[in-house]
Amino acid sequence: MDKQQQLENLRYELRTEQQKLAAADQNKVAVLTQHIADLEQDIAYGERQEAAQAEIAYALDGLEVDGMKMRQLCSNEGAYQVLRIAVQEMMTDRDTKYLEELKRTQEEAATVKQERDDLQKQYDDLYEQTDSLKKDLQAAQEEIADLGQKRDAAAQEITRLNSHIDDLRAEAAIGATAATKVINSNTSGALAEAVKAYKDALPAIYDVEQVDNKGSLFKAKLAETAEEITFGWLDKGKYREVTAQEAEQFRRAAEEQKRANEDLAQSGESVDTAGTVVDMPSQFQTEEDTADGVAKGNVSESVAGKTIEERLTALELKVFGKGEVA
Repeated sequence: MDKQQQLENLRYELRTEQQKLAAADQNKVAVLTQHIADLEQDIAYGERQEAAQAEIAYALDGLEVDGMKMRQLCSNEGAYQVLRIAVQEMMTDRDTKYLEELKRTQEEAATVKQERDDLQKQYDDLYEQTDSLKKDLQAAQEEIADLGQKRDAAAQEITRLNSHIDDLRAEAAIGATAATKVINSNTSGALAEAVKAYKDALPAIYDVEQVDNKGSLFKAKLAETAEEITFGWLDKGKYREVTAQEAEQFRRAAEEQKRANEDLAQSGESVDTAGTVVDMPSQFQTEEDTADGVAKGNVSESVAGKTIEERLTALELKVFGKGEVA
């Protein structure tokens, strides 16, 4: 099979593979393309040699010097053929070297082209990566700007809330001062007594501490029970603050009241629901009891014939030394 037929077969095989489109074997396509290029170059080289030899033969046959051709200048035909072959080989060697140089140059050009294509591909890849990085950088800058705006907005909101808290504190302080001035300027004293009674009725607390930095939350202990409680600054006015020493007095008073209530409950249990006479200890009898007609050591006359509720009320009054109210 000559080179031209090999070239046609390779071209056919390449077209067949390329028709597969996406399913084509790109490696096979590259190999076939290279083989075709090499074979085309070999064929072109052979054709160039043949053309060169024909050109040399024609040049010798047609060469004339003063109207005499090369064949006539030679002494005989044999001498002409020797000269013709020598000149032909010389020119063939020259063309061969030229063609080899041309082939080498073409191969180098192909190599340079391949390197250029590789560099172009690397450039394209780097360009895509750079473009992607630019987009990522822009997105990051936009996100940073957005976070900065949110941070500034949050800072402004915090400043506004702190200012509002300061305003509320100032209003509360002004309100308390104004209330004090009103009380002090009330000549009748009735309002001052009412305010004092109101404040005295508030639950007493001590050891008041601020829980947070803003002053919006506090903790303290109840004076009567020492129980710890927490409350907001708006609820601070619902309590009255006392010292730890005063808190001790509150606890003792609460304990005495508790014991008194227990004693009263025990005394109430000693009263017979059917009207049985109850003997009270002499320590609860006073001169007022005798003045009211109640014998010492006996309160039966003052409670007999009354309902249970009335008798308990009378006993309570006797225990606290106020006498029975008829």
